[in-house]
Amino acid sequence: FEAGHTYVTRLERDCRVIATEFNGNASSAGSVKAMSETILVTPDRLAMIPAALRASWTRCASHYAIPPTGEGCIELLCGAELRQACARMGPLMKTTEPEVDRLHGIVSTLDYTVLLADPNGIILTRRGDSLQEKGNRRWHLWPGASWSEKQVGTNGIGTCLVENRPVTV
Repeated sequence: FEAGHTYVTRLERDCRVIATEFNGNASSAGSVKAMSETILVTPDRLAMIPAALRASWTRCASHYAIPPTGEGCIELLCGAELRQACARMGPLMKTTEPEVDRLHGIVSTLDYTVLLADPNGIILTRRGDSLQEKGNRRWHLWPGASWSEKQVGTNGIGTCLVENRPVTV
């Protein structure tokens, strides 16, 4: 590992991407080596990565102190907490149901799952095929899972909420 370079890790188990800058000291080297799949991203290549992802990586490493090993925590709400989160959305939940159903009808042939999350990144509802249910549960793509970028790092739900725009992760 070289000082001043950025290393990126893609963690298959939870669909997060974490970036860390190696500053040349031994303790950083140990934590970077603990990553599951580490690649060097040179400054010129890093500049080619979409700005929203670079910004998210910086927030995760600098502001949220998510460790480079990707040990962010996906919080799972109990049934009562999920009902409270849905109740906080008020009439919007009833209004969005037909739209979520319509959108799932459009993308279901592509084996996509539609998720609706609140402003905190908590998944409130899901529409998907029963064949994908086991995988959705395993990957915490299920009502009650919190995908806040501050808690779990760069991800499609949390990063879109922070950026306040669509982001492809």
